Amino acid sequence: MREARASLMALERHFSSPQTHHCRLLQLSDNLASTLAFDKGRSKSWQLNSLCRRACGLVVAADLIWRLRHIRSEANVSDEGSHREEWRSPLAVIGERILRRR
Repeated sequence: MREARASLMALERHFSSPQTHHCRLLQLSDNLASTLAFDKGRSKSWQLNSLCRRACGLVVAADLIWRLRHIRSEANVSDEGSHREEWRSPLAVIGERILRRR
């Protein structure tokens, strides 16, 4: 749901500027479920379905062509630190340092 909300927020930000109406918008997402739901325009989940309806209203009102495409998580530059194998929580690292001192 967070990825879908983030996609909708980006669409709303794009919608807020009148200069960007009547154009094409390409957006990349690493969440396949929300990407397919927005592309189809509906979902079984009522929460995701309500986000699809809001997105549809914005697209129609601004006369946009909104294309949402899926990108693998490993290739998503905006999520760089969260999907690496060597990445660990800073709290886990601090906890290990405290245990080593004892």
